[in-house]
Amino acid sequence: DGSAQGVAINGNYAYVADNATGLAIIDISDPTNPGTPAYKDTNGFAQGVAISGNYAYVADGSSGLAIIDISNPMSPGSPVYRATKGSAQSVTISGNYAYLGDSGGLAIIDISDPTNPGTPVYRDTNGSAYGVAVSGNYAYVANGSSGLAIIAISDPSNPGVPLYIDINGSPREVAISGNYAYVPSNMSGLFIIDISDPTNPGAPVFVDTFRRAAEEVTINGNYAYGTVRGDGINNWDKYFMDISDPLNPGDAVLITGTTWEQLTGLTISGNY
Repeated sequence: DGSAQGVAINGNYAYVADNATGLAIIDISDPTNPGTPAYKDTNGFAQGVAISGNYAYVADGSSGLAIIDISNPMSPGSPVYRATKGSAQSVTISGNYAYLGDSGGLAIIDISDPTNPGTPVYRDTNGSAYGVAVSGNYAYVANGSSGLAIIAISDPSNPGVPLYIDINGSPREVAISGNYAYVPSNMSGLFIIDISDPTNPGAPVFVDTFRRAAEEVTINGNYAYGTVRGDGINNWDKYFMDISDPLNPGDAVLITGTTWEQLTGLTISGNY
């Protein structure tokens, strides 16, 4: 019913951050015939969602983090909120912590008790924080005009000083696979960065995506899948590329005939 901004898959269900409508939950046990959505409205505008255990964690814009019990996915519980000082754009879960891309930087919240989340710990960044990925002891933040920010989180209560990697454009998403970070640029294409040593990352490798703005990226096996702005002002297309050798990736291949009005979230599950 709303404007889908992000999606997470858990078991037989897709969980959609649906902007003004909150969280939408869809049975995808038969992906060719998905079920009718069940909704749980939130106070803010749902921008991103992550699943851990029996809870959905929603980046809820000005309302911060919303935590929703999904032990019964078709009858989700009432949200529990933890406000952040900015506008929460994305969320990822690692261990007992939720990591949010907040308009002021990275917000880290203890969720060891999902019914009573902790007070956020912040690490300000030079730009607005959008997408966040966590790998090992580091958080990788798509930081808009400041590129990619790498932040040590070995102690989540005291995150380290960000290390920045310049990216041409203003990235809003980041995906991590193995020793590489994949960062789409809204100016030109996809950047691939060797992060085997997060304190001394490699120079970005650039892959042109048809000279169109790249917005989303997800990794599945030896391929990166992403979205690029289409020929129309509000149209988006999909592409994929071979990343079996990440520092020498294949050319992007456009998936034709699959243009939507707008595509702002993408994930891979099984053959779909």
